[in-house]
Amino acid sequence: MRYFKHFLVGLMTSSMALPSGQAQEVSPPPKTATAMPGIIGPDSSNGQDARSGLDVAPDQTPLTGAQDFTLGRPDLRHSYWVPGLSFQNSIQSPVNSASDWVSTSYFVGTISVNATSSHSELGLNYSGGGAVTTSGSVGNGSYHNLAGSQTFNWGRWRVAFLDQFSYLPESAFGFGGVSSLSGAGIGGTLGSTVSGLQTNYSPAQSLFSGTGSRYDNASVVQTQYAINPRASLNATASYGFLRFAQGNSIDTNDAIFSAGYDYQVTKNDLIGVVYRFTNYRFLGDPQAIDEHVVNLAYGRKLTGRLAIQLFAGPDISTFRHAIGTQTDRVSYSAGGTVTYAFSRSAVFASYNHGLSGGSGLLVGSVRDDVAARFSAPLTRRWTANTGIGYALNTAISGSVPGTNSQGLHSLYTSGGLDYALSHTARFTINYTLSYQDATQPICPAGGCGSSYTEHRIWVGIDWHARPFVLR
Repeated sequence: MRYFKHFLVGLMTSSMALPSGQAQEVSPPPKTATAMPGIIGPDSSNGQDARSGLDVAPDQTPLTGAQDFTLGRPDLRHSYWVPGLSFQNSIQSPVNSASDWVSTSYFVGTISVNATSSHSELGLNYSGGGAVTTSGSVGNGSYHNLAGSQTFNWGRWRVAFLDQFSYLPESAFGFGGVSSLSGAGIGGTLGSTVSGLQTNYSPAQSLFSGTGSRYDNASVVQTQYAINPRASLNATASYGFLRFAQGNSIDTNDAIFSAGYDYQVTKNDLIGVVYRFTNYRFLGDPQAIDEHVVNLAYGRKLTGRLAIQLFAGPDISTFRHAIGTQTDRVSYSAGGTVTYAFSRSAVFASYNHGLSGGSGLLVGSVRDDVAARFSAPLTRRWTANTGIGYALNTAISGSVPGTNSQGLHSLYTSGGLDYALSHTARFTINYTLSYQDATQPICPAGGCGSSYTEHRIWVGIDWHARPFVLR
């Protein structure tokens, strides 16, 4: 928690240091619930954000870097920060050996920062607070979610520092459903457009396992050099970890280095090739896995309308200690993301296949995961949101006794409604189903069992202030 203490102190100090009259309040465009991370509602005829009237700047994310493509970001006239508050309450069905329904309330403060200059861009989204629960097995706790990026541009060079952190009372997979707890910051058009990290660079879980809180972090440095207007070289270094506060889950570290080449074929189409090396370490276990991947990549960007990112190629892994009779594994890596915005709605979908750290339950796994989100306004005030995620984690043969070729299937699906109370407040309600099956015990809150099924209803209110101009 020292990380967040320094972060909050620094943030409060910087806001207090603003000269009088500089931190001015300005009237924002209406915040609509159709916004999803990295998605801007378009007007394809003029390349504007249809919900706010702001011009949309093209996405600058490299194809062979660590980030997902976005549809672009609002071309802001001012730098600003926006604070907010959120209250979310969940009613959770009994799971495994538990017999009672559990109520948990989250009291959360949020903040989003957008700061731009001629040579730099800062984007920051943070949500954090406390959780009060009636559960006797978990107890009260805290919640933190952070996504930030700082980018510098010098001539042909573009350098980005990225960080994603979460501290949650349970698995991040499907946490919060389609409520505001599933992301950081205030959301909507005023939230900072911080591009998400690709699945390969994120150590977060895709299994419902372990008891109690857990935290994960991914820190990334990404450098891009433009050889000419069409071609660029990219180098990325990343360090991530996943930790569990209690239980017998496996803590993991990963260090990643990648180098890529992008080429602009047309105004909207890119191709590239990237080499990625990943080193997995498992605390308390002597095993270590080194992964070497070469991917061919394709991307397409239509500002405010479409973003496609696809990659595939061979994957060679080596093991410090032989797994069964194997000291290496030859397979493939593949995946991609698609974001598409209609005139009044938006959809996001992703797929990934490759090696992962095992999500705290396995000493490495082969993971296939699919995710999708869709959002659309029903009336002027009502908006429908849906989300679904599925992950198959297959144990590396011989890595864990009794789990040869075991497939752990995890699924969550969520749907809900948002009602705009005003330009700055909204009421939300959603239902989330979480399911997992396995041949070994799964021990989330509520006890252990060979499968996991949970029903949860979320009800909440989100509010944010009007933005305060920094410059």
